[in-house]
Formats: sequence, C-alpha cells, structure tokens
Amino acid sequence: MSFSLNPSASIAEELKRAAAEQIERARAELSDEAEDRHEAVHLARKRFKKLRGLLRLARPGLGEDYAEENARWRDIARELSVIRDATALLETHDALTSHFGDRIEDGILYGTRQRLDDRRAEMTDEVTDLDERIKATMKALDAGEKRLDELSFPDDFETIAEGFAKTYKRLDKGYRKAQTSEDSAVFHDWRKRAKYHWVHLKLLREIWPQPMKARRAEAKALADILGDEHDLAVYRGTLLEEPKLFGKKKVQELLLALLDRRQSELRSAALDIGAKLCAESPNALSARMVSYWEAAKEEAQKPREHLATSAAQDERAETS
Repeated sequence: MSFSLNPSASIAEELKRAAAEQIERARAELSDEAEDRHEAVHLARKRFKKLRGLLRLARPGLGEDYAEENARWRDIARELSVIRDATALLETHDALTSHFGDRIEDGILYGTRQRLDDRRAEMTDEVTDLDERIKATMKALDAGEKRLDELSFPDDFETIAEGFAKTYKRLDKGYRKAQTSEDSAVFHDWRKRAKYHWVHLKLLREIWPQPMKARRAEAKALADILGDEHDLAVYRGTLLEEPKLFGKKKVQELLLALLDRRQSELRSAALDIGAKLCAESPNALSARMVSYWEAAKEEAQKPREHLATSAAQDERAETS
C-alpha cells in the first residue's frame, strides 16, 4: 500500500495503516544486512519524519497523545542523527563547488576537500556504537508500533482538515517572515513547515491525483531548496568556527563569497515557490480539501452502489 489515505475507507484505520507501514519499512531498512548501514539510517530517518507529519495531520483528534507520540519519533530520529551529520558537510561542499565549478580556479579547493573528507572519516570512525544505536531503535520501533494500536485516531475529515490547515498556516507564516528576513533560522523553520505540508499532500493525494501531484511537487521543491539553504548555513557556521579546516584566508574568502551568492539564489527561488504555495488563506485551502475529499469519497462509493444494485437485480431475476 502507498503512503496515502483511501477516501472510501475508514480514516482512522487508514491513518493507522499508513503509520504502521512506515514503521515496518524502517525496521526492514535497518535490519537489511545488504544495505549500507549509513544509507539505511538515512532512509529510516525519513520514515520517522513521515510519521511525525502524519501525527500532525491527525493532531486535533489525538489530544494529549499527540505530544507524547511526536516526541517519541523525534527522539528516535535524534539518536541516529549523528550518522547523517558525519557526511553532510562534505556533501554540501561538493554541491557548492559543483554549482560554481566553472568559476573556481583549478586545484584551489583540493586541500579543503581533502581535509573535509578526512574530517568525515574521523567522525564516522568515532561512531563506534552504530550497532547499539540501531538495536535501541529497533526496540523503540516495537514500542511505538504497540502504542500505535492504542491510539484513537480521528475518523472524520473535518478533524483532518483542521490539522492540515494548522500546518499550512505555519507554512504561510514562515513564508511571510522569510520575505523580510536574512536569518537562516527563519528559512530553516520554514523548511520544516514545507516538509510537513508535503507529507500531508502525500497522504491526501488520492482525493484528486493530478492537481494534488502538482502541488505536492512544488512543496517538495520548496523543502529541498530550503534544505540546501540550511546545509549552506551549517557549512558557513563551521567555516567561521573552524577556519583552518578550510585553508588559507584567500580560500575562506572565496568560499564565503560563493556561500553568499548561492544562499541568495536559493532564497529567491524559495520565495518564488512560496508565493504560489501560499496564495490561498488557510481557511480557503482547508475548505477546498474538504470538498475534494467529499467528492472523492462519493466517487469511490459509486462502483459499490452499482455492483450492489446489479446483484439485487440479478437475484430478483433468478427468483421471478
């Protein structure tokens, strides 16, 4: 099954199914001996983000359980975050220099990259408890799965629409703040909202597949752009805190100039997408989702009604 809600089925059961599938997939990825361990961790952390997004969609109906479950999956992901952090800086360096490749003097950044690669290797080697972390995560998955069966998910779309609107309202607020801010923290917070909005659009994609696909693609693009912007902000922070890691003053100044240029490009692109994604008010978009859901549910029930009518007609014909 896909990570989406079937309009013809019980909403509560669909939410539980979608959540359970993410847990099972994370478990499979972390236990797959053929999978690179670091890549498995990366994939599993994506599952946990989807789970938190699902919880946000159902939040108005979960009551006090929401905070506990959101914290559960947040903490599970944090236990594995050190694995991802070990390679992020090098990947960001490669992406930055690749983007401006034709404007960089050949060989000037060779030493910088070598030092960053050595740093990545050292950080990776320092993570000596990876197997223990994964074992602990597997136990946490079992506990989370057991708790999932006990949760009372909402079974009406009005409650789901409320959760959708709440996250979208935060996305819209993030966009408004980003329009007048140069603070990377503002853009990073906006990115989180874009990611959760994307998760919600994935869960609701069956209500009108093609239009929802287009909006989902824009939300994904926004989240990716803002993710790249955040990676550059972290890179900048490391450069300022550990300048010797990056080489001579000339190299540091070059990298800072590239960072300024690239972050400006990414922020501009993000704001362009934000203008379209946040064009509607939260109430208007939420109401539109309710209309889509009702139409999709009615459409999904039509074949059943037709089959039921046909069966009744056949039975009457046989007994007449």
